[in-house]
Amino acid sequence: MLLHWVSNFIADILTWFKTKVHPDASYMIKQPEISADMRTILIDWIVDVALEYHLNQETLFLSVAYIDMFLSKVAVTKDRLQLVGTTSVMIASKYEEIYPPELKDFVYITDNTYSKEEVLNMERIILDTLRFDMAVPTANAFLVYFLKACPVPKRCEFLAMYLSELTIIDYCYLRFLPSQIAASATCLARIIADETAWVRTPE
Repeated sequence: MLLHWVSNFIADILTWFKTKVHPDASYMIKQPEISADMRTILIDWIVDVALEYHLNQETLFLSVAYIDMFLSKVAVTKDRLQLVGTTSVMIASKYEEIYPPELKDFVYITDNTYSKEEVLNMERIILDTLRFDMAVPTANAFLVYFLKACPVPKRCEFLAMYLSELTIIDYCYLRFLPSQIAASATCLARIIADETAWVRTPE
C-alpha cells in the first residue's frame, strides 16, 4: 500500500515537472556576445567544478538548467558568462547539497576573477529573473525515476547517467524535453549493455 502511494506521488511530481517552463532552445539567436561553443566551454568547466567539490549529479544538472533558463531571458556579455555559470552552481548547491561549498569557494574557482559582492549581486539577479522558482525539471531527475521503474545492472545505470550527462554539454539538446533525454539515455544504455530496450513503460 505504501509503495503504491509513493509510486503515485512520484508520478504526480513528474507530471508536474512536465508542465514547467523549459529554456528557449533558440536563445543563442538573442545573445549578441556569446555562442554555443562558449556555452560548451562553460559547462565543461562546471563539470570539473562539480567533480572537484564532489557535488551531486542533480546539482550539476540544476546548474545547467539555471544557466539556460537565465540566458533564455537575459543577454549576457562574454566577460560575465562565467559569473552566471559560477553563481548558478552556487544556487544549485544551496538548493540540492546538504553541505554546499561556501561563497569564498566560488570566488576561488574563478581564480578571483569576480568578487564576493559580484557573485552575490548576480545571485540576486538570477533569482529575480527566474522568480525564485528553482524546482525545475532535469534529465537526471527523470532518469532516477526511470531507473527505479525499470531496474538495470549497475553498469547499465552508470552508462545511462553518462549518456544523459553528455547532453548537457551540447546546446543542440535543448530542443528535447528532459524526460525525452532521460528515456533515450535509459533505452540506449540498455541496448549497449545487451539488455532489452525497455522492460516496462515509465509512465
